[in-house]
Amino acid sequence: MSKRKFEISFDEERINQFDEYTSEALYDALDKSMQEGSIIKTGKGIYEGNNSSDFIVMYFYLFDRAWFMKYVKTWYSYHDGGVEDVVKYAKIKERQIANEFK
Repeated sequence: MSKRKFEISFDEERINQFDEYTSEALYDALDKSMQEGSIIKTGKGIYEGNNSSDFIVMYFYLFDRAWFMKYVKTWYSYHDGGVEDVVKYAKIKERQIANEFK
């Protein structure tokens, strides 16, 4: 099994701008969400494990959470010796979908 890791941070300026949640509340909600299967929190916004299936489930789960996508600043997914900038990918997909409906 290959080691997997997510590194996630929230946008403090956006949090302050909208004043809906505190940074602490967002990280707490993220921690609770990431308690899936074999995923272990190893630092603030850092989650690791060996089961790819658990990370795939969380990948789609987090994409579907409006509170998460509104405030996420960085989200890196490490797997198979590489790294993916998930926020960059999400913005590209969002633009592609928007263009399909023009």
